Amino acid sequence: MTRSTLVAAAASLSIVTLAGSASAQALAGHNRSLWFAASVGPTINVANDVGVETGFAALSLQQQVGVRLSNGAVGASIALDFRESFASGRVLGGLVSWSGFQFEVGPRTWFDLPFGPSRSFSIRPNLGMHFLLLQRNAAALGFAGGRTDYGFAPQVALDLQVVLFDRLTVFVRPFGLDIAVIFERGGSSLGSSAVRHQVGYDLQLGAGVTF
Repeated sequence: MTRSTLVAAAASLSIVTLAGSASAQALAGHNRSLWFAASVGPTINVANDVGVETGFAALSLQQQVGVRLSNGAVGASIALDFRESFASGRVLGGLVSWSGFQFEVGPRTWFDLPFGPSRSFSIRPNLGMHFLLLQRNAAALGFAGGRTDYGFAPQVALDLQVVLFDRLTVFVRPFGLDIAVIFERGGSSLGSSAVRHQVGYDLQLGAGVTF
């Protein structure tokens, strides 16, 4: 056996060893049962009947505490979601300024579909259902007022995740649809409650750690 053949064999063995190590780390990351994650990104207002202009982006912060329901890279997970959204703007030609804060909490479920040579990457379709509280304030011509309403928000999203260094995960959410149903107290012209709707396109970038 020539020296060049030995070098090539050693290089091949090193590549196989590194790939095996990466695969083992990814599998270990997938197998850990608990995780905590946090993310940030814009939520773009697609449609609404609450009197806010479409196209504005709210800043959304999200936190998740979750658990895997099965061992292995493929499987389902459930989590408790927390979300805080902040937005502000002007309407009526700039005469009225407004600001809003929305807090959401509720369950979310994922299904991991790993891919790639080391199975470090995974596609994660997921569904969520949040209870929400919405605080809105408005000011015009020296007058100011505010209101707090409640509702719920079903969500559908798709995450792309990668496992790094055994415990660390990084993910991006290129698609997320948030459909809020808001119950306004005294929201109609007759003083009775009104039901409003708001659809948001949710983009997120985040990281997490598994235990």
